[in-house]
Amino acid sequence: FLICFVAIAIQAVSDIQMDSFKKRNKNRADHIDRGLWRYSRHPNYFGEVLFWWGIWLMQLSLEPGLWFTVAGPLLMTLLFIFVSIPMMEKYILGKIPSYNKYQKKVSALMPWIRLRT
Repeated sequence: FLICFVAIAIQAVSDIQMDSFKKRNKNRADHIDRGLWRYSRHPNYFGEVLFWWGIWLMQLSLEPGLWFTVAGPLLMTLLFIFVSIPMMEKYILGKIPSYNKYQKKVSALMPWIRLRT
């Protein structure tokens, strides 16, 4: 349950930060690099993935024999890594060429320390 709660908080905070960024920054040639977005290029996606893993862990604790249902959160994770993130990044790079510098510094999904400052 705690994992799901944290996941929802991550999604909410990242969405609020993005909304605030869009309202403040009318320069469409810029991208967000503050708050959770400083540590993950897609913290909202991370929250979504984390939520599904939390649901699976709760289910597993109630019915360990259904361990094979790990296919659900695993598939969701793979879809974000290999479909959603690449599609979104291609779209962003088409609009904001400087985004590639951000890509080199910040993890795509998992919040992590910046690779370079």
